[in-house]
Amino acid sequence: MPYNTFPVLPGLAWGVTKTPEFKTDIFESLSGVETRVSYRSAPRYHYVLTYEFLRADANQELQKLLGFFVQQQGSMIPFYFTEPDTGNQVLVRFEKDTTEFSQFATLLWEAKQVQLVSLL
Repeated sequence: MPYNTFPVLPGLAWGVTKTPEFKTDIFESLSGVETRVSYRSAPRYHYVLTYEFLRADANQELQKLLGFFVQQQGSMIPFYFTEPDTGNQVLVRFEKDTTEFSQFATLLWEAKQVQLVSLL
């Protein structure tokens, strides 16, 4: 299945926030000895993209992002995101499974942020 690519828009602020997430459980015996179990061989990354501006005029940057969100059915369909600092393409999806279109639109309009999470 070919994946879409996240649109490149001119208002992206300098520095996309990229945070690793690990999945580890810690088990402690009665004697106090800890055993740690890692459930992932590589971290999952969370991205926060902040835009300085998203125009709703003839440039239609806001409409492009909203349209892309609808096209991907929210967090249902993964897509490629190109990391601005490295140029690497990463397979991601929109962060929250519970995000509704109105919540996504409000976050875009007020905070000008998009949240993505990488797939393993």
